Amino acid sequence: MAVFLTKNSQPQRTSPVKRGFWVVHKVLGEHIPAPPADVVALPAKETDTNGKTIRELLALHVEADKCARCHQRFDAVGLAMEGFDPIGHKRTKDLAGRAVDEVVRLPDGTDARGVPEFVRHLVKERRDDYIRTISRKLLGYALGRSAAIVR
Repeated sequence: MAVFLTKNSQPQRTSPVKRGFWVVHKVLGEHIPAPPADVVALPAKETDTNGKTIRELLALHVEADKCARCHQRFDAVGLAMEGFDPIGHKRTKDLAGRAVDEVVRLPDGTDARGVPEFVRHLVKERRDDYIRTISRKLLGYALGRSAAIVR
């Protein structure tokens, strides 16, 4: 898991967007379009955020409708992983010394704390998506090419 967390982070901060997008796209099989060209990047370091947490900066970012449409699909997944630093160590404080909040709101309105509770939600609500995606990927591996998506 540390490799996944490191690959989907910045060198000096976590990236809930990259982490969440990877899970939703690669594990659950959702197609999400590329971001608009004019998207403002988050700061490169958790210590350069003007006192705001990454969660707070994301909340400001998704106030724009063009951003919220996609972010509502994967931000919760990434924010559930905020309990892990940029290289995968468990943490309770971010690199700026602020408490980490890994509680996320699920689509059904309940809250999940961290990865274990979020995984229980995925098993209950998104199991079919996972099975479909992993089956397609295994078939593609067995064939030596990607398998066409049939719906």
